[in-house]
Amino acid sequence: MSNPSESSKTTKSELAPESVDKRARTERYDLSSKTTSPGQRFLKLIVMLLLLAVVVFAIYYFFMGGKEALKTSSAGEPAAAGAGAGRMAGPRRGPGGMMGMVTKVSVVTAEERSMNFIVRGLGTAVPSETVLVNSQVSGLLTKIFFEEGAFVEEGESLFEIDQRPFKARLQQARAQYEQNEAQLLNAEADARRYRTLFKQNSIARQQVDTQEALVNQLKANRASLQAQIDEAEIELEYTTITAPISGRLGLRQVDIGNLVQANSADGLVTITQNQPMDVEFAVSEQFVPQIASKFYQNIPIQVQLFDRNSSQFIEEGFVLSMDNQIDSTTGTVKIKARFNNSEHNLFPNQFVNAWLFAERYDHSLSVLTDAIQHGREGAFVFLVDEDNTVNQREVITGIVDTGYTQVTDGLVEGDRVVVEGIDRLRAGSKVEIVD
Repeated sequence: MSNPSESSKTTKSELAPESVDKRARTERYDLSSKTTSPGQRFLKLIVMLLLLAVVVFAIYYFFMGGKEALKTSSAGEPAAAGAGAGRMAGPRRGPGGMMGMVTKVSVVTAEERSMNFIVRGLGTAVPSETVLVNSQVSGLLTKIFFEEGAFVEEGESLFEIDQRPFKARLQQARAQYEQNEAQLLNAEADARRYRTLFKQNSIARQQVDTQEALVNQLKANRASLQAQIDEAEIELEYTTITAPISGRLGLRQVDIGNLVQANSADGLVTITQNQPMDVEFAVSEQFVPQIASKFYQNIPIQVQLFDRNSSQFIEEGFVLSMDNQIDSTTGTVKIKARFNNSEHNLFPNQFVNAWLFAERYDHSLSVLTDAIQHGREGAFVFLVDEDNTVNQREVITGIVDTGYTQVTDGLVEGDRVVVEGIDRLRAGSKVEIVD
């Protein structure tokens, strides 16, 4: 028979480890719950949200990007346009540039052509001649013979000032002249008579001398009065104001009935000669030696004009004059070119783009400018071999003229270079040439 107390002790001793473990786990749970702060829980929430955003973006990019790639491959066109001249580019790995795939490209052939070295500048159209018409006499304006904006020839009448005061002054001068002429005739007759009497010893020598002095005085008066007549005639002629040059009239500054002052600062009207028309523009000092060497040898230097946006051709002319010094503040020199302006396409103070043809290069090897790419080591092109494999070829470029770039080294005549589809190429890519 076992002792009940011993049995109960045994049962308690066997159950004690399980109770201890359960109590320990409960204590650890309570401890961990107490050690997790609100800041930590918030950080965990932020991390979970970021992970969710990354997953959503990855799903969107996978499906949408796949659709765009499918569209691109089905259309047979690149996702990006071909590289243009002057853009930083290099061999890039694209969908069409993978090994074993053929890329469709367009090519051009390097060939010799005549090219021009063009110096560009922004210019202003100015009349070849400009005259501010003014009056040389003062008086009342009575007539106007022109319409504003009309074209007039040199010598054509423009204004007329009241002539009556000037005619009266002329008549007065002529009357004084006639009076002096009568006195002179009488004095000369007396002088002849006095000389005869003096020869006969009838009068003294002093009387003869006095009479001859009077004759000389009247002759001097005659010359003075003749000058007054000439002046009065000129002033009368000035009452009719004529055009000093041929050209286009501006807006008149006075109306009939106004009192016109001689040599007024405002003037009466402006005449501009627009045929021919001049254009003034400035070029950098670095181009001065090339331009000056031709100009001072009287070699014609061609200049072409385009509108402000360089989109429309206006007219062609030649350099007329060149300033004799460089502007130290801007480092430029002023040049004036002359144009016929037969179609009246140029207007005074109009802004234009001037293209000065400084030098001409015949038999220059060139390619389309779009074929020239620029990388870290300089300019290069994609050269197509006979087996339709492309290689990257470094080149040295020169001048640029109307969409073509001069190649001074790196190519020979007949070389085929890629002009479209460049962004999908790398060295060694296979290509298919399309028109």
